[in-house]
Amino acid sequence: MAALLPAMVDLQLDSGGDLILSWTEVPGARNKILRRDEIERLLRLADAVSRAESAGQSAAIVSTRTALSAALFELLDGPERALAQRMARAEAERRRLDLVVRARSDDRGALRAHPATWMRWELLPFAETRRRGAPPLTVVLQLGPQDLAAPRVLDSGGLRILFMAFSPHDAPPELDFEREEEELLAAIAPLAERRRARLRVVEEGTLEDLRAALLVERFDVVHLSGHGVLTHDGPRLVMEDAFGGKRLVSPAVRSSSTRWSARRSCRSS
Repeated sequence: MAALLPAMVDLQLDSGGDLILSWTEVPGARNKILRRDEIERLLRLADAVSRAESAGQSAAIVSTRTALSAALFELLDGPERALAQRMARAEAERRRLDLVVRARSDDRGALRAHPATWMRWELLPFAETRRRGAPPLTVVLQLGPQDLAAPRVLDSGGLRILFMAFSPHDAPPELDFEREEEELLAAIAPLAERRRARLRVVEEGTLEDLRAALLVERFDVVHLSGHGVLTHDGPRLVMEDAFGGKRLVSPAVRSSSTRWSARRSCRSS
């Protein structure tokens, strides 16, 4: 496994709805203001990706993802070439750039509707990956101000992962969650063979089933996969009700016994 080159950038949501971008270390912008019209442009690009994906239009998917990827890269890179410099350093040192985008707000309740939650950060490397043939970095979105810390040994001795997928019958298109489950199993297989990770799959897709699983056992990671929508109250997961129909659930729902949660959802509308 390649050594990591960690990097962190903050997107602070102010009371007026603007974003303030700051890299935590040089090089990079400090307190760069991203106005509402710029935020709305990114929203339109993200919406275009979602529409292309929903329609299954291969050429449009590539073009819209490339456009959003370039816009996100430009946002972070800036005139300082902050992101490009880090990528070049990682390549020169044969390391992998590991970027954390922190969505921050003085009002913790506002994090669930933070603009960064719908910017599709997983597409940041898309354009460069197509050009290079390999991803130049990994990127994760973090809600809240926690700092990067040194790795530590888990009390359980291994990573305990819970996986749940939900695909209501009245929220098309139907998701291929069985394939995603297979990919997740394959990804953790090397750890599982050394008894450093284990996976539990919750077969049903309701909030009640998720809560029941979290009450029975402690998990280090909860991986939720399904559709998502952006409402006036912020992003919502499109989970299932008792009859398999859709039920909108705030992604803020979590267990105090869970360290991390991964929510993988497309924007369905």
